[in-house]
Amino acid sequence: MKELLLPPIIQIVLLFLALAFWRRYRIVSYSFIIVAGSTLYLLSIQPVSDRMISKLEAQTSVLNATTMMFHHQLMAEAIVVLGGGAYAYAPDYDMKPQPSSRLLQRLRYAAHIAKQTELPILVSGGTIEGVNEAMVMDRVLWEDFGVKTRWQEGDSRTTMENGQCSRKILKSLGISRIILVTSASHMLRARLVFQHEGFDVITAPTAYLGRLKRRGWHDWLPSKDNLEKSYEGMYEVMGMLWYRIRYSV
Repeated sequence: MKELLLPPIIQIVLLFLALAFWRRYRIVSYSFIIVAGSTLYLLSIQPVSDRMISKLEAQTSVLNATTMMFHHQLMAEAIVVLGGGAYAYAPDYDMKPQPSSRLLQRLRYAAHIAKQTELPILVSGGTIEGVNEAMVMDRVLWEDFGVKTRWQEGDSRTTMENGQCSRKILKSLGISRIILVTSASHMLRARLVFQHEGFDVITAPTAYLGRLKRRGWHDWLPSKDNLEKSYEGMYEVMGMLWYRIRYSV
């Protein structure tokens, strides 16, 4: 249902409404067309998408080498990596399910942190479209990065469930201080959820989407990549609002 409020579906809905009202309410129809076209353009250009996603990504601290060692001395007890999509159709890998590009970035960074800190890893992600993310994450971490996971939480399907299911595993072992790995745009919501579940969270965001430099007049040309960044930013903002209403996070 939430997809109806996100681009480009919301713009398509507005255009259908414009068509429905065209005969009797011509001014209303024109308004819908103008709003649909202008918002789709704005969300597809770099100045808007970058500002939206960069502001979201800046809400949490980067885990650099210095802070990594500092927090390790403060006795972080585990690394938690959140799922981010996997797919089953992989003829190039003998049809063994593979992580999405976003999830692969999370796994790579988690492996890097694990090798620096020697902390155990929990992977968290349930079954979506027949693929269990936790199983994929466990296999890829070992086969591609030489890192074994300690726990596989394969029941969660949302960020809230990531936190709840991880708590059931880790709290029973007395683990409450974690390094949390997820995409930078997703980290704020994930951190709030895990704090809500009683964890002391050290953020380790990765897979940044914002850019450091402007390219010039090309920035004002719409593109699919910029629309995807805007979609990601709007999705997270809506998610945080919903979690605040539904779970008081």
